[in-house]
Amino acid sequence: MFKIMNYKGVLLIVFGLLQSIVAIAQEESRSSAIDLNDYVLKLQSRQPGQGVVTIHQDARLHELLNAHRIYSHRHPGITGYRIRIFSELGTHAREEWDMAKARFYSRFPQIPIYQEYKNPSYKIYVGDYRTKIEALKALERIQKVYPNAFIVPDRINRPEKIGKSKQE
Repeated sequence: MFKIMNYKGVLLIVFGLLQSIVAIAQEESRSSAIDLNDYVLKLQSRQPGQGVVTIHQDARLHELLNAHRIYSHRHPGITGYRIRIFSELGTHAREEWDMAKARFYSRFPQIPIYQEYKNPSYKIYVGDYRTKIEALKALERIQKVYPNAFIVPDRINRPEKIGKSKQE
């Protein structure tokens, strides 16, 4: 019984350390390489006047963390929301696409614009919203000008600083 409880305690500590590593890694900019080994070594290093952390982990855990790191670099950004303000196809869609972008930028210059072309349709998405609540607030303002606008889930750019929105 004691071994099972002790094993659960060790798993809980490892899980907590992983959460810390993930939190630290999320603060890194997407352009910098994240080496999880550096974080583990930093945790295990001896600092004067501080305790020592010793991590015993299954090798598969390290492989899993590296796989996540590789995935994150191949798929930049984070899960979030954007607002689609334009979707058109047809012979004049390209011209309308360009005009819609210019019109939106003149009204909302602080909100980033993303154009997408997938044959045969032209689409415009705007904003980088981490939560649906943020997107709904912006949608309320945008729908005054673009009544057919709607929210779509998407991979968004990471914010400059957590809690600081570019759209505000």
